[in-house]
Amino acid sequence: FPPDDCSAEGQNWNLPIYDWNSQSKKPQVFNWWIKRLKKALHIIDIVRIDHFRGLESYWSIPVDENFLPMKPIDGEWVKAPGVEFFHALVSALERDLPLIVEDLGSLTTETFDLRDQFNLTGIRIVQFGFGFYPDNMYRPHNFIQNCVAYTATHYNPTAIGLWTKHAEDYEKKTFVNNVRLVEQLDEYCNEDDRDNVANIAIIQLQDLLGLDDTGRMNDPSLSSDAGSDSR
Repeated sequence: FPPDDCSAEGQNWNLPIYDWNSQSKKPQVFNWWIKRLKKALHIIDIVRIDHFRGLESYWSIPVDENFLPMKPIDGEWVKAPGVEFFHALVSALERDLPLIVEDLGSLTTETFDLRDQFNLTGIRIVQFGFGFYPDNMYRPHNFIQNCVAYTATHYNPTAIGLWTKHAEDYEKKTFVNNVRLVEQLDEYCNEDDRDNVANIAIIQLQDLLGLDDTGRMNDPSLSSDAGSDSR
């Protein structure tokens, strides 16, 4: 990924790219993914697809590129056959797609259009709602039914950690205006996550326990195993 809000230097996962756009290989790639999803749905009811943006367009870099820092000029966004893939998946499953998609990060109108075209369930993060503009889609009163409400993701600090270590001044002002007692911030986030129109609510265990930043699960800007003890 190029630099974004999660990592100022970008991320390089050292993974090969699926040959989505090769007409000769596309059926093989589609079939591999369809078999994998069928197997998963035989075991569980709903599958979450992380980094959904990559099914609309993905960041491609040279195979010999450095791990960090990742500069924006070192790669390019490549269009993915997302519409074609999901049509093939609907045809194979013969039902609506029981998928939750991670529609977070550097998104585009095309990404949201792809999600909505196939009625896929998106994600809303309570922590992202403490700043920016009034119609911020992450403010709980702007949530929609067809989404999963999270207090935070595995990449975020805990609610207490956000306040004590990471929050910008404008976010702290919103905290104070809404929460009043900072000591109750984690409880407020948990309540906001539950008390909205979203069909599903998920609360990070760290926030249920009221942990500070030492309980953070993961930091995407680090290549170490920081937070791996959360397991």
